[in-house]
Amino acid sequence: MPTVVVHPRHPASRYRCSFTVVGTFQVLIGLICAILGVVLIIQFGTSQNSSSGIGTGILYTITGILALSAGNSPSQCNVIAGMVFAILSAISAAANIALGIMALELLAHYSRQSSRYRVNESAYAIIITVIVVCVFEFIFSIAHTIISCCGSCCASDPQTTPSTHPGMVSAPPAYGQTNISEVRK
Repeated sequence: MPTVVVHPRHPASRYRCSFTVVGTFQVLIGLICAILGVVLIIQFGTSQNSSSGIGTGILYTITGILALSAGNSPSQCNVIAGMVFAILSAISAAANIALGIMALELLAHYSRQSSRYRVNESAYAIIITVIVVCVFEFIFSIAHTIISCCGSCCASDPQTTPSTHPGMVSAPPAYGQTNISEVRK
């Protein structure tokens, strides 16, 4: 009996370009956040607030690398892992936006209350930059989540459905595995 070997495409293959674009921006945003975290530590000393920029930068960079990996060769592993990390990145970005706005309010409040408390103008610039970068990361994380969902759980790829050809026995393989079908004579 002849054997037919079929290598099915992963449904996320249709979104390779989207994964690559989103991943590139997420890696860049992650590097910017990490650099801003280092600048905050150098400028204002080590604290939980200043070192959180480094942690979120690493999270955003990992999320971007997973998107680039899915853009290069999509598999169930990197698509789902990317979706999970994109959700965590979106939550982290939203929290950073809220904390950044609160930090701006506190700095403005203290500078109005006391004439002896002078706020360094670079603090405002860095915090505003962090807020803007986190807004972009939030947008790209939501886009990454949507693309991942379209490429995994919401995908309906006609190549993955079993063949209805008479005399052919087949079963849909897991993505990335080989489908071996036998043809009856």
